Amino acid sequence: MILIYFLTLLIASFAVVSLLKIYLIKKPFTEIIDSLIKVEKGDLKTRILTKRKDQIGILAEKINTILSELEKSRKEIDNYQTDKIRHIEKMASIGEVAAAVAHEIKNPLAGISGALQVLAEDFPDDSPRKEIANDVLAEIERLDKAVKDLFIFAKPPELNLIPTDINAIIEKVKASIQMAARKLNVKINSISDNIPVIIIDPDQIEKVLLNIANNIIHSMSNGGILTIAAHNRYDTDEIEIALSDTGMGMDEEDLKEFFKPKFSIKHSGTGLGLAISRNIVESHKGRIEVEGKTGTGSTFRIILPKKR
Repeated sequence: MILIYFLTLLIASFAVVSLLKIYLIKKPFTEIIDSLIKVEKGDLKTRILTKRKDQIGILAEKINTILSELEKSRKEIDNYQTDKIRHIEKMASIGEVAAAVAHEIKNPLAGISGALQVLAEDFPDDSPRKEIANDVLAEIERLDKAVKDLFIFAKPPELNLIPTDINAIIEKVKASIQMAARKLNVKINSISDNIPVIIIDPDQIEKVLLNIANNIIHSMSNGGILTIAAHNRYDTDEIEIALSDTGMGMDEEDLKEFFKPKFSIKHSGTGLGLAISRNIVESHKGRIEVEGKTGTGSTFRIILPKKR
């Protein structure tokens, strides 16, 4: 009888322990696992319901806190992405309107310019009217340049990608700006590695280099040195074209705003040239950077991938 009693007690104890194990450990951990599976599927609203104050209860509470933070972060990300999409759509709409306006202005400008040239031919060379007509034509030409820049910025042309020698483009740019540089007492130096042929749109990249080089030489009103250096970035499989000057440099605020589209206070520009340049470089899967300090000159870096 004692043996039977002992065996019964032992079996009962095992049953109680098993039940306690199921209730105290297995069930709560199953609930935790089920909740984590829901989270894995994207449901961040799920929570582990428990009033326990033991270690498992503390674990559940910590997991609930993490889930609350994750849900909050996802809402912030979703709101940011929504705002970003709206901003992109808004900018796209503005670009379409700007392109349409530029197109509408361009044709009348051409007609006005042509008519004025015909009228100017009838004026004697020493006539004040001839001088006024030429001044108006010069302003029309400047306005036409502004309209073209606006159109290009709003609706960039498709790239014509071909194998290109970047050093040949640099030499063309040097030749193009040589006369203006000489007038401003700016010396041009060039340094180049053995850059491989890369796939780019040579006309567009030449436009970028010309734009930046012209900005640099006109910023050095008291003369200086422009250095154009091209070299390989072996660690990232890219090439870099750096345009450095010995001018007055820029402060941090100027550096932040430099590539944003704006209207220039200079009579010769539209303020869109550098923004267009950045768009061109980025369309080549590259990037454009500027660095410098007030009084120490500036450096523009155009970084392009060797392979597309």
